[in-house]
Amino acid sequence: MNKKFAELLGLMAGDGCLSKYARCRMIYIAGHKIEDREYHEHVTKSLFQEIFNKEVKILEKPNEKTLSRKPPTTGDRLRA
Repeated sequence: MNKKFAELLGLMAGDGCLSKYARCRMIYIAGHKIEDREYHEHVTKSLFQEIFNKEVKILEKPNEKTLSRKPPTTGDRLRA
């Protein structure tokens, strides 16, 4: 295990969620809209790009102070 993969595992353990909807499996990572934006814009996005070669979209919840990172579904063959 390298440092980047260990950081991703820590991120998932602290702020992550695995979800299943119908036949689709998703990974979500939550964060504060203001305080965590820079970290997720730079670190989280680059971790998923480097480890899985997948782009991460950052979604804002309009009535909350929450960000949500939505990596591709596991159906897209998300592999380390």
